[in-house]
Amino acid sequence: MASNEVLHVKAPAKINLFLAIGARRPDGFHDLETIFHAIELCDELSFRKTKESFRITCLAPDVPTDSSNLIWKAAELLKKEKGCSFGCEVELKKKVPMGAGLGGGSSDAAATLRALDRLWETHSTRGELERMAAKLGSDVPFFLGKGTALGKGRGEILESLPSLPELFLVVALPQVRISTPWAYARLDEMPARRHFSIAPMLEALKKGSLSEIAQSLGNSFEEALFPSLPILADLKKKLLSSGALGASLSGSGSAMFGLYENEEKAKRAADGLRAEGFTAYPLTPSLSPRCASTDG
Repeated sequence: MASNEVLHVKAPAKINLFLAIGARRPDGFHDLETIFHAIELCDELSFRKTKESFRITCLAPDVPTDSSNLIWKAAELLKKEKGCSFGCEVELKKKVPMGAGLGGGSSDAAATLRALDRLWETHSTRGELERMAAKLGSDVPFFLGKGTALGKGRGEILESLPSLPELFLVVALPQVRISTPWAYARLDEMPARRHFSIAPMLEALKKGSLSEIAQSLGNSFEEALFPSLPILADLKKKLLSSGALGASLSGSGSAMFGLYENEEKAKRAADGLRAEGFTAYPLTPSLSPRCASTDG
């Protein structure tokens, strides 16, 4: 692409419809089983090719724009793996909340790999992109693909799943952020954990049954985090009392989500939560977009 062309990218957030965490492995990671689903809440990124320099700009004051940002790390990794010497100016419009378990940073990283591979014309294969994504983070590979997937290993081993039936979704957040390492530490401190089976969720997805999907939601982090952060348990109760068919924590939190059977209930629930001081997004309907979509 010519140096004056700008590539515009949308990087969607995700929720975990199911997340069962196993024991800690010798390498420090945890084996897990999860079901990722991309949602229509997206960061927006614009990329412009430069000769050498790399720069990130973002108006959100709490977003780092230096080498600690996964966008920067993704660009450096692509340059190293492909022997590329180009630079880029990246403008990030941050819309996915941070510290919420919605995968915003990971999605930005995947979007960067896809966008710069095109912009720098490095012609990476799908396998090469997936290997680079896994080096950046356990859930980064998911954002290279389609909207619903089963994740195993540490989350990087993926299998595409059927799209969800039409549903209406509310993602809600308390005024608290959760560090993923801190959440895993709370989980590892537990002497025993509740066992979650992924089989009911897989069967519900196969059937396309919204009620069975809602009943099969589960997340290992809830029993580890709710005692320390009762606001999360309270938020889950509020989602259920507002008419959600089911509700669950996403990732390691702090975002909770509820599944609704119609748009009116979802919007009313979001309005009520906002009135109580929560951040709430009514996403209607929930879609299965291609992750890290690009528009030239």
